[in-house]
Amino acid sequence: MLMLCIATFGFLPATHAQSIVGKWKRTAVILTESDGKVTDVHAMAAKALPCAAMLIYEFTANGLQKNIIPAECAKTMQVMADMYADIKYTLVGNKLTIDGVESLELPASIYTIKFQGDMMTWDFSYTNNPKYPNPTKAKHMSIVYKKL
Repeated sequence: MLMLCIATFGFLPATHAQSIVGKWKRTAVILTESDGKVTDVHAMAAKALPCAAMLIYEFTANGLQKNIIPAECAKTMQVMADMYADIKYTLVGNKLTIDGVESLELPASIYTIKFQGDMMTWDFSYTNNPKYPNPTKAKHMSIVYKKL
């Protein structure tokens, strides 16, 4: 019986509880258009504005998302930081809700979240978020973060 348990469970990789709490760096924002075209808009933004790739996103245990801007980017990114300062979030199971941003007239948005190792992916369906602005008529967006 002991050998059966070792054979069955001994080769399974160790899994660790994953949590959104902590500091993360965004690595991709993959937008899928209605015509099937796929674009990494994060890479485009980082090319045009290198500081966009340097932002750190901190998720606190009390449900706040904070943007941490490196000192060398403070002047360039301050407007964005002011608009997105301390956004509330709620995570229930694998459903993540980010509160709306009144100053930008953005409604709350709902994502399906998954963790794999030190990576976190948020999947966003425009169909499931009909009030969210969608000027390009995209179908789907995936946002990928790496834990720091």
